[in-house]
Amino acid sequence: MTEHNTLLNQIWANVSDTMDRMFELQPITTARIMQLYNEINNYYISSERDNAILQGAREKTEAEKNASIKDKKDNENVESEKKLPGGELYYYLKDYCRQRLEKIAENGDNLRNEEFLRFYAKTWKTYQFLSQVINSLFTPMNNNWISRQHKSDITGIHDVYTTAMYIWRDVFFKEKNQSLAQTCLKLIRDEREGKYVDPLLIRQVIQSYVSAGYTEQERKNSNNRTTVTPSLETYTNYFEKQFLQETEEFYTIKSNEYLKDNSVLDYLKKITQHLAQEEHRTRECLHPTTLSKIKPLLETILIENKLQLIYPDAIQLLRMEKTDDLRIIFDLINRIEGANAPIQKEIESLIYQNGIAAIEGIKATADKEPGSYVEAIIGVYTRFTNLIDNAFCNERGYLTALNKACSKFINDNAVTQEAKRSTKSSELLSRYCDILLRKGNKLEANEVETKIKQIIDVFNYIEDKDVFQKFYRKFLAKRLTNQLSASDDFEELMITKLREKCGFEYASKLQRMFQDIGLSNTLIVSFSVMVLTSNAWPFSIPRAFNLPIKVSVYQMAILLLFNSKESMTVEAMLDAIQIDSILLVQVLLTILKSKLLTCSGIDSDQIDDDFEESNIKTDSVIHINSKFTSKRIRFSLNQPIKAVEQKDTDATNQTIEEDRKFLIQAAIVRTMKARQELSHALLTQEVIEQLNSRFIPQISLIKKCIDLLLEKEYLERSTENRNLYRYLA
Repeated sequence: MTEHNTLLNQIWANVSDTMDRMFELQPITTARIMQLYNEINNYYISSERDNAILQGAREKTEAEKNASIKDKKDNENVESEKKLPGGELYYYLKDYCRQRLEKIAENGDNLRNEEFLRFYAKTWKTYQFLSQVINSLFTPMNNNWISRQHKSDITGIHDVYTTAMYIWRDVFFKEKNQSLAQTCLKLIRDEREGKYVDPLLIRQVIQSYVSAGYTEQERKNSNNRTTVTPSLETYTNYFEKQFLQETEEFYTIKSNEYLKDNSVLDYLKKITQHLAQEEHRTRECLHPTTLSKIKPLLETILIENKLQLIYPDAIQLLRMEKTDDLRIIFDLINRIEGANAPIQKEIESLIYQNGIAAIEGIKATADKEPGSYVEAIIGVYTRFTNLIDNAFCNERGYLTALNKACSKFINDNAVTQEAKRSTKSSELLSRYCDILLRKGNKLEANEVETKIKQIIDVFNYIEDKDVFQKFYRKFLAKRLTNQLSASDDFEELMITKLREKCGFEYASKLQRMFQDIGLSNTLIVSFSVMVLTSNAWPFSIPRAFNLPIKVSVYQMAILLLFNSKESMTVEAMLDAIQIDSILLVQVLLTILKSKLLTCSGIDSDQIDDDFEESNIKTDSVIHINSKFTSKRIRFSLNQPIKAVEQKDTDATNQTIEEDRKFLIQAAIVRTMKARQELSHALLTQEVIEQLNSRFIPQISLIKKCIDLLLEKEYLERSTENRNLYRYLA
């Protein structure tokens, strides 16, 4: 026997004896471990081993000279490598671990169910720990001989710990896996059925599948060393595939059985629990990668395959506005791509129907009481906004359905149809703003702020925002010049909100008007004047009429007639003032209500909002009331005149189309200046995109504006293509 063999046998005898004690769970001192480590290390740096390696190399070279090509290939396999000096210790260790583990595994042959799993988990825990200790003990071999095999691209040789894991895989997974996997799956099935199962057992088994699942991958690092990395192949092949198949079969049967005996809502509540349980089990016991596989599987079985049964109940609950139940449904179907679409379509229809019905209910009073119209819209919007928030978590598709429905019923409803113009909504909204921001409203400051926010919510859906601006500007001018604003802070807040929504240009004139009043307030102390910026204010030259004296108020014109007379006929008043008879009667009624004047044959107490104007004839005699008294320090006759208001409204509406023409022409010129050449269809599309934040321009009006610009020679048609326009600088 050579010196090398003697040294090797001595080392292996010491190592195997110590490992016997390890596997029998006997205590080993640190000193003994260090002694063996040094013996192994000394072996790999010994001269005996070096001489043996040189001798072995010479013998191998000689053998290769005489070998055929086939024999040469055979010599490259693992068995031939075993003959190399230095490899003996590795294969002694490998054979020892296999024999030991096979003997241990025999102890579990007669065990079943949880007893087998407990045996397996205990064995795995011990074996994994011992493998780590033995791997540390054989560090010199890992760094020396095994490392050299890796550098030489010899396959089938691994570090000690990885080799131990391969042995575990061969013994337990390849030979006993059916029993192991089926026992695990049975425990999981029992837990699904409501039985108590120790999750630690399952987790320990799964950990062994993952930890023992090493595969060799040819990945070279900077030191040109082949690395062996853990893989999920063992876990996937020996457990996960069976687990997913078992899961699919279990829930397919259970879901059908549950639906036979329970309502859809109860079914949804039940599967919500199951989905949470499966996710928790997967996170706690299985490998994290399984979660991405089991979630879509369960969602398909429990939700997607049952959608046609879920939708009818969901729509019924939607109509009943059962928020909590709808939230349960949403949380489930939102997992499935596109599954919300039928419910979103239904909620859009429901919002539209409710909006139309709400406005139909106040149609008769909308013109006189614009607040009823706006509040009806706000009521529907707030109601369904809360529903979408609480039941559907403000999911984008449901918000889109809300926006479509609100835009539709706000711009086209019973009130706008009766007025025969879609701009009626803009007009009524601006009138409601005027009422809200005037002195006399009894709302608290926080209530006004809430109302302003709600007004802006409605304003977002108004298509004719330019019309709103026209009316709002007119009403703002009256509030500011007549000092009727309830609060400058509220006025500024409203202007700020409009600027945020529509940009600086939209609110610039409103802001300028507000600034003018601030400047005027500093001057009025000394000069009693208002300085108003031209072009910012919506004032026009008043219609000329004759007055006995120079005043600017219709009511004052009538009262001044009685400076020289105590009574006059209506006809005489018309001759003196020279205004429209309908307007005169309406102004006169406001004074008769105050009892400053009286009319023969008519009791002043009978004059109210329902009093017929036709009762005032041209021959009716109007008297000054010399007995008039009032307890008020300041007495106001300034009330809205229906004819004046209607005239202002009609005049405002008449200017809208002209203003829109200018805006459309400006948009066309901007677009063509930037693009130089554009087709009719693309030009129309870009103009609409530029202006739809203020109003939706009609195609016919855009065409008229293009024709006007062609006449003015801002544009020209292409001679080759009549639908192509060119910009003329």
